[in-house]
Amino acid sequence: MAKVKLVLKAVGTATCGGTTLPVNANLTANFEIAGNTISVPTRGRVCVKGLRCASVHDFQSFDLPPRASNSWSLTADLQSLDGKRLQGNGSVDLSNGRSVPLNFAGLYNATADTFNSIQRETAPGKVVIHQASVAGSTMLIQKLKGKIMGQVLK
Repeated sequence: MAKVKLVLKAVGTATCGGTTLPVNANLTANFEIAGNTISVPTRGRVCVKGLRCASVHDFQSFDLPPRASNSWSLTADLQSLDGKRLQGNGSVDLSNGRSVPLNFAGLYNATADTFNSIQRETAPGKVVIHQASVAGSTMLIQKLKGKIMGQVLK
């Protein structure tokens, strides 16, 4: 079971009936993930100066999307223009439903039909294919590492 505790301390203002009043809030939410369910018990206190304070006791529980399984898939269209370098594009589809477009560049050995390193750094992360070979139109990846939008690829 994964647990994350979020403590929120807020100071601001609230408008009520045309009057702006100071507000202070202290809230604690404990996120607990078990299987595909996330539970969030929350408690705390919110005070509006000049009006009153109120206690907050809340509990929310919901199912995570079935696709949030940390799985991923890589699609790439790579070409060698000179038998030594590879370039191309593709995408990584993440288990959270997001798809990240990629442009690849790397070294290629045409004689052995292998590549040693193809990598792409993008705003949301990085993918590095350390070792791969080609069989027909299929790339056989022996070693890949990456992290995109917080999801680890390996």
